[in-house]
Amino acid sequence: VLAQVSTFAPEESKRPGHVARLSMLGQVLEAWHWLDGRGLLAFWPAGKDMPIRSMLKRVCDPAWWRRVLRRAHAQAVESTARAIGLVSKRAGCYASDEACKRRAGQVARNARSLASVEAVNADTGQAYTLADLASRGTANKEIRRSELMTRIAGFELIARDCGHVAAMATMTCPARMHAVRTRPGRTFEVEENPTWDGTRPDEAQRYLAKTWARFRAAADRRGLDLYGFRIAEPNHDGTPHWHAILFFPAVVKSGAAGLDCLLSMLRRYFLADSPDERGADAHRVKVEAIDWARGSAAGYVAKYIAKNIDGAHIERDLYGNEAPAASQRVEAWATTWRIRQFQQIGGAPVGIWRELRRLNTEQAAAAPAVGLMLDAVNVVSNAGELHSDAVKLHTA
Repeated sequence: VLAQVSTFAPEESKRPGHVARLSMLGQVLEAWHWLDGRGLLAFWPAGKDMPIRSMLKRVCDPAWWRRVLRRAHAQAVESTARAIGLVSKRAGCYASDEACKRRAGQVARNARSLASVEAVNADTGQAYTLADLASRGTANKEIRRSELMTRIAGFELIARDCGHVAAMATMTCPARMHAVRTRPGRTFEVEENPTWDGTRPDEAQRYLAKTWARFRAAADRRGLDLYGFRIAEPNHDGTPHWHAILFFPAVVKSGAAGLDCLLSMLRRYFLADSPDERGADAHRVKVEAIDWARGSAAGYVAKYIAKNIDGAHIERDLYGNEAPAASQRVEAWATTWRIRQFQQIGGAPVGIWRELRRLNTEQAAAAPAVGLMLDAVNVVSNAGELHSDAVKLHTA
């Protein structure tokens, strides 16, 4: 590296610190090559603007290497478990038993650590353990589930006010990404998928994300202004699929029906890979229109959210497993493969929503805009009603 850079840019060699900078760069490139040769580049911190010094500190930090190797080891073990048939509805549904044990141990260690550390407010003298503080936020599964349902319900209110329509879409991966398949005509029997190409769940997730990005770009060009939520959850063999609750205009700019446009574009992009395989046309893309007269949009996704968080209010999953136990296996699957389960589509950033939810109805008197914001995020009074001033301002 020193020789090549000095040859192509001899003037650089006269600057102070030139040799030290190039030496540091050479060490980073050597570490990068080492990671690439062992398939560990996926664990490199994301971000194109990361300074070289920060990158070098990471590769010199034993704690960083320990995290990287633990993650690589967990995924290698889980990949092997999928390959030998230990992840399926007839063995370990969603994730292997080993992955579930590892995740349970991690949760227990984290709980002990949070309970052992106490934070004290120097002004008021109040003291709380980190476990107490965590239980008051989205780390609490009940709060997390309630927040997601509230945000979806808010999107539904916006859609109704704007005259938009809603649909529930499901997108699955091609058959070649599934390690195990159900035997034809035998719902509860499984067998090795002969067409599986070794795709891992995180790679399948990236395929879905990339395909979705192409679809979103095309949808924006067509004037299909989508907003809503998407939920990633595993098939019984750990291969991810997506459910999405989507809101959009009833008619797009071209005059076509929004629902027809959504279905045709989803099929165009999510059936581009292996479109002729058996069952692709019937199962790879499904879109169900939501009838406001029959129920709320939030009701359509309630079971998916509960299943992927804590299993509350549902008894069993699709494969007959008890919901609380199934949700723990889903959590083990998501943490092992580092898959983001819930993602908002469109709308304001969730950080703004959360900060506004901290306000109370008494603060609405500060300014008319505060009242409108309280109404927008559904902050209610002790009586369970929206602040009256906010409602009057909104109506006016």
